[in-house]
Amino acid sequence: MTGTRKETFRSMLFRPALVLVAALIASLAIATSTQAAGTCVTKPDITPESDLVPGTMGTAYTVVQGRTIVSFDVEVLGILGDGIAPGIDFILIKTSGPVIDATGGIAAGMSGSPVYVGGKLAGSVSYGFWDADQTIGGMTPAESIIKVFDYPGASAATIELTPSLRRAAAASLGESVASVPGEMAQIRVPVSVSGMTTHQLLMMQAQMDDRALPFTLYKGSSAPAPMPGAPVDPLVPGSSFAAAASYGEVTYAGIGTTTAVCGDEVMAWGHPFFHDGTATYGMSAADIIAVVPDPSQIGGPFKLGSVAETVGSVDEDRQAGIHGIQGQMPSLVPVTSHIENPDLGTSMDGETDIADRDITPDYAWAHFVSAFTTAFDSQGGGTTTASYTVNGETKGGTPFQFDYSNMYYADWWAPDEAGWVFYEQLSEIQYNGFEKVTFTSIDIGGSITEKDLSSEIVGLESASPITPAIRERGQLRAKPGQTVTLRVLLDPTVGPNYSVDILYKVPRWAQGSGPLKVAGGQEGGYHSRSDGHGKPANFTEYLDRLGAGARNNDIVVALFPRGQTAADVGEFPQDHMVGRSAVVRLLLVK
Repeated sequence: MTGTRKETFRSMLFRPALVLVAALIASLAIATSTQAAGTCVTKPDITPESDLVPGTMGTAYTVVQGRTIVSFDVEVLGILGDGIAPGIDFILIKTSGPVIDATGGIAAGMSGSPVYVGGKLAGSVSYGFWDADQTIGGMTPAESIIKVFDYPGASAATIELTPSLRRAAAASLGESVASVPGEMAQIRVPVSVSGMTTHQLLMMQAQMDDRALPFTLYKGSSAPAPMPGAPVDPLVPGSSFAAAASYGEVTYAGIGTTTAVCGDEVMAWGHPFFHDGTATYGMSAADIIAVVPDPSQIGGPFKLGSVAETVGSVDEDRQAGIHGIQGQMPSLVPVTSHIENPDLGTSMDGETDIADRDITPDYAWAHFVSAFTTAFDSQGGGTTTASYTVNGETKGGTPFQFDYSNMYYADWWAPDEAGWVFYEQLSEIQYNGFEKVTFTSIDIGGSITEKDLSSEIVGLESASPITPAIRERGQLRAKPGQTVTLRVLLDPTVGPNYSVDILYKVPRWAQGSGPLKVAGGQEGGYHSRSDGHGKPANFTEYLDRLGAGARNNDIVVALFPRGQTAADVGEFPQDHMVGRSAVVRLLLVK
């Protein structure tokens, strides 16, 4: 997975924050297209690039409020051959008109705005300056946009302007060449994300800026999952176009503009989203609330909008734009949750439907922490009890199910550790090495409280058939095959001390003497009873081992006679997590 989005998505999410974001430029290899069949027969008429000489005037279309399509003027300043990628030229443009005056220039979300010259599609507004005059931008030529199956194998995150293009831009602005930056970048994608706090959103935006990822995050509203058969208005050139990776409690969608429509097929944005090649996103309309200005001209203005009804699915994410088919709804993975908060006497039900199935663990993780954080109504510490059932099927259609439950305590942002384990297990399943799998549903349950439900082992008493009096001792005599009694003394964070009795059967093969140790499941060294059993034989055994480790509220008993290890998980009915350990030396007699 080296260099892939699967690897980088979660790695850019630092664990103390509730976030949902994806890396933009990942593996840039272009796969052979497997686009679903659409009804495009005659592509839109286009203006040949050879006709786009400096001074050529055109009209672009976009939405700056609601769904009303408005226009602005575009002037061609020059062309940079192969400026976007091999085979895709870069067209430098200047925008003007009342719309541009009102927005302060090209806004994030205008990506894909179709530009017409003489009534024919000439290209889409897709690039701009991040820290200079926002009226100067870049256009992706129409000839490249409509060649959905003819994309180059390279990408350019930024466009280096030649001296002649910088002079043309300076002349159009009436400024010095030195005032025009030497690079132009893809227009930032406004990304609507629900299910996170303002503080977490700001922290994630800082992370994205550090990585120069062209996303502008804002706290958006949740959007419902597609309703098959529901009447929808088709997308048209200039209308807002939302590519949704997920819907519901955690809605994650980038918003741009529709460039061209041919039959039921749609091209938009004029640049990629994640550059996945073959893609699985939802294609939705969007309602634009406003264009947020940027007087500092550091990041540029951006459209603030909400994801509206789903009209189809995105199946191609390419350098020259994203492609979708209207009427073909995306296949979704439902992630449902029911979380209780005994402190408040409340419960929360939620659902996120994942369209971007290739990285299901990431979006499922975001729903997990969002659901627990919402039910907790706090970012403080506490105890999380989580259980979940993961359903899916292998490539051959064989269904599988994985069940897991555990308890966790964290002194800040209580769901953190639970969410981390959840994410790691889903990732293990997805990239298991035995079977190519597809998730079909994930159901999460649990509770979260401010109480610290952890206990520490502070003592150990023991008895055996040979020494029946139970007391604290340094050495316990027993025979192989006998059952010994271990009384574990515990000190909870809240409440009085208590004890738990565990019956442990000494293995018949045990010889000599060695330490008999009891420890909490969250202490190191006892997380998996599959250790030392070699590689799993198949996917089924792999799943069994994945969920077989000791839980944090287990007491583990381990015997170490003569370098051999025998471990077991004791019965522990208390609703507490256990830490630390205690040891008695077991002397085996014949």
